[in-house]
Amino acid sequence: RDSSRYYLAFDTISAWVSTALGISEKITHLPLEALAPVATFEAVERQIILSMAEGVPQAHARDLQNFSQVVNIRRDSYWASRHKDDDTRRRYRLIYDALDAAISLFSLRRDHEEGFHYASCEAIYKAYGNELYQFDLFYRHYYAASQKMPVDILKKLDDAVEQCYSYWYLDHLAKHWGEKLTQEHRLKDWRIADVPVQHEFFQHTVEPLLDHGKNKRVMVIISDAFRYEAAVELTQRINEKRSSKATLSSQLGVVPSYTTLGMASLLPHKTLDYKNDTDDVLVDGISSQGTQQRNKIMEGHDGIAITAETLLGWSRDDGRE
Repeated sequence: RDSSRYYLAFDTISAWVSTALGISEKITHLPLEALAPVATFEAVERQIILSMAEGVPQAHARDLQNFSQVVNIRRDSYWASRHKDDDTRRRYRLIYDALDAAISLFSLRRDHEEGFHYASCEAIYKAYGNELYQFDLFYRHYYAASQKMPVDILKKLDDAVEQCYSYWYLDHLAKHWGEKLTQEHRLKDWRIADVPVQHEFFQHTVEPLLDHGKNKRVMVIISDAFRYEAAVELTQRINEKRSSKATLSSQLGVVPSYTTLGMASLLPHKTLDYKNDTDDVLVDGISSQGTQQRNKIMEGHDGIAITAETLLGWSRDDGRE
């Protein structure tokens, strides 16, 4: 089993023995703690995963901690070993990634079992940036793992995760946010204390970097629907590299929140208007529809607007120029 050359033979032989001894039937009622250290039979792996997949959605906080410990044990065990790279091990590693994310998701739900009860819109906004974004993070991690190599063994957990995220978290948070918006009449004064607003992005974020009298360049990458929780992860990855330094902040988006208005609001401007009852947003009287129009607006501020495809097509000299 420990041989990098012959371990696949162990897989075959252990399967013969498992079938001959009826291992799958014999371990059905054994507790998870008894199975956690066992690596002899693949049937044990399946039973452990089944037990956790069925138990995680209803588990209490202490049980979820125990499940997390079991996941860590199994990740380093034989059937999910990172030192062996075949379909079987890759599948189990993905399953344990999915289970790990599900455990984190339901642990977070346990922390908010009574729903969300914040004092104000400002409190909800800060809570999302500090903690609640993790609901989105764990949900994405679960599906990123479980859908790479879909298995029937996680089918019930798929449904439970969807129920937790879409019909509990999103519903409760949206309802609470909507109630606070109404109570505080926020749509009449769309601001939150100490939070930058999107339509002042150029003025507050870009211009100060250009006002030092030096030949500075500022690159703004706009990625539509790039979620805050993904930005948290990207920041962490960038900071793992010694040559890079990343910080993360947020801003209050425009209302209504849709791409055309959001893109226009990021551009330098004094006024934003709609063109003849269409959804074409005018920036200081100039249409902001499409990259060419946004480039025209940016040229008035010694800047350019280009697509990612254009940038990727540049040579090194093009980029330097």
